[in-house]
Amino acid sequence: MSATGAATAALRRGALAAVVRGGPVLEVTSLTHDGAELLVPGHELPAPFAVHGDHGGIAFLHPWANRLGADAYALAGRRAALPPDAPGVTRDDGGRPIHGLRAPGPGWAVDADGPAGARARLEHPGEDGSPFPFPHAVEVAVTLTDSGLEATARVAATTDVPVPVAVGWHPYLRLPGAARRDWRLGAPPRRHLLAGPDGLPDGHERDEGAEDAPLAARAFDDGYRVDPPAPWTLSDGHRTLRVRPLAGFPVVQLFAPTSADVVSIEPMAAPVDALRHGTGIGWARPGAPFAVAFALDVEARGAPGYRCCG
Repeated sequence: MSATGAATAALRRGALAAVVRGGPVLEVTSLTHDGAELLVPGHELPAPFAVHGDHGGIAFLHPWANRLGADAYALAGRRAALPPDAPGVTRDDGGRPIHGLRAPGPGWAVDADGPAGARARLEHPGEDGSPFPFPHAVEVAVTLTDSGLEATARVAATTDVPVPVAVGWHPYLRLPGAARRDWRLGAPPRRHLLAGPDGLPDGHERDEGAEDAPLAARAFDDGYRVDPPAPWTLSDGHRTLRVRPLAGFPVVQLFAPTSADVVSIEPMAAPVDALRHGTGIGWARPGAPFAVAFALDVEARGAPGYRCCG
């Protein structure tokens, strides 16, 4: 993997400000609204919760999101191997690879794109037999809008080998000034992708209706399929944070541990462990890049058009 450019970009638009940082993980390290921080940085998270042990904010999970069920997989005639000493691999407490790969060397580069935008690019060689054996390039645009933040990732094959798109985002959200138990979680109608104790889907799904209820003492580490894509919300008496999948994100992973004041509503391009099973995956084919996008709206109570949830 290779990239060149600046390490960070500071963005500002109206009441919103953000910092985008490159390196081994591409992440939005800060997003503030009227000076209030809405993200939890990596150093404030317990290491098992953070992306690759020390990254938080809004982290880009590449080249796959969430966990794999084994150290090898085969897909589209290519074979992948993740030996115990594979560089850039982080494992969950069960020893399974999680959160994709850290980029080696300088990793992701970030360049400013005007006062309210940033762009990043990474090239992945994708040798057969490597942890992700699909040569490709990724371009990411992060932009502050009038309503919040938008992020678009464009995956392009760099050879005649098609590329499975299983990327995602891990936004570590918080609502400053309110206790976790008082945060409200809003969810659209969805299919719950049931999983075993190892966090891997067990092949069963269950319909769940829309909800808007206090988070209270509930904990989540669950995957959901939402078709058509619809917003999720996290709100209190002051603000609503609305995560809106815009393109290419049919799955959301909801992570809300009781041991930390954080909720992650994670847009994912494919279900957990999809690379091993080959189902539910989009493809970037030669000459036909695949784009995914989501928005994080920030609404203050009393603002024009304010809606609490949904």
